[in-house]
Amino acid sequence: MPFLRPNCLSALPLAIVIASLALILPISVITELSATPSRSEDSSSRDSVVRSRSPVPGIGISLNYDYVAAGIYFENGTSVPVARIDGDAVYRSFMLATRAGSGYGCVPMNSSSQVYTTGEESESLARMLRQLKALITSRLDEPFCFVIASRPDYKCNDASDSFGQWHTHQTQVLDSALSKVGLYLAQERMIDAAQASAIASDMLGGNGEKDGYVLFIDRGPYGWRYTLAYFDEGYGDIYSDTSFVQDAGGLVSLRDAARDALRKFLAIPDFTVDEIRELVISGDLASNTDFQDDLVSVLGSKLVTKAHVRDPIHGSALGAAARSFHSINDPLFDLGPGSDCCKKYKGEGCPAHYKDFLEDGHDN
Repeated sequence: MPFLRPNCLSALPLAIVIASLALILPISVITELSATPSRSEDSSSRDSVVRSRSPVPGIGISLNYDYVAAGIYFENGTSVPVARIDGDAVYRSFMLATRAGSGYGCVPMNSSSQVYTTGEESESLARMLRQLKALITSRLDEPFCFVIASRPDYKCNDASDSFGQWHTHQTQVLDSALSKVGLYLAQERMIDAAQASAIASDMLGGNGEKDGYVLFIDRGPYGWRYTLAYFDEGYGDIYSDTSFVQDAGGLVSLRDAARDALRKFLAIPDFTVDEIRELVISGDLASNTDFQDDLVSVLGSKLVTKAHVRDPIHGSALGAAARSFHSINDPLFDLGPGSDCCKKYKGEGCPAHYKDFLEDGHDN
């Protein structure tokens, strides 16, 4: 039997160790590689973070005859009023000229009337918006770029303004004032007070409401404003033009005028007051006792008792804020000129998809 030298015996364990390492090392490397995320997984994780970003709050501004008010709508569905800024003589003159049926507010755009000069009007409005912007920014603790605004009247009740010329001008004045303070409209045109009230009352958006008529009444310092809307499965549309009743100072005559205004709606074939499913009341004097009594005399106590009474000062602003929230957080929302504002604040206060745009290096 051959003699086995000691150095051969000592080499056996070493060979076994080397063989074992040869088996273990590939497993370790494979395990390490599998634990390291790939580039595509990194991208997927980042996209997941992007999708989880919180929507930005919606900002609403309501232009009223004597003042401008603002509200904020948050992701959890709550809304808060911010402030009311009273207008100066220039602002009041401008807004009162827009009142339906007031005559010179409905003159053609080529008129030489002083009402169509935008310089003083936009400067006056810009001063008010600048104050609101500071208050809103302080409340949010972050900048914002977009707003949606509401206006007092749905439409000028004059044939000469059949194409909405006055409201086009009104929007131009607001647009000019907003640009002076670095803000932008989230949609091209303002929404009317009745529509804003519907949004604030959670009556739009397919929430399962029964079909039917909803009557909106805005009781302000200059009279009553009626708007009748028809809702189909929660989606509303303005059915009839707004009817404005000038406040002559006498409750009896005003009550008669209110009845006359409602007769316009009652002239709709087969339409009666009983078909009005909901009543939404807003305006500075909405809580006035005499006003409530007037409503009962015209509409009956049953409808008035269950009426939705909005915040008299901020109701339309809160509705505009809710519309703004859903608009700017839509993935298809077009920043338009507002992209300059978003770029200035590096995406803060702007929709999540713009922040993605910045992260991808498209900020030049």
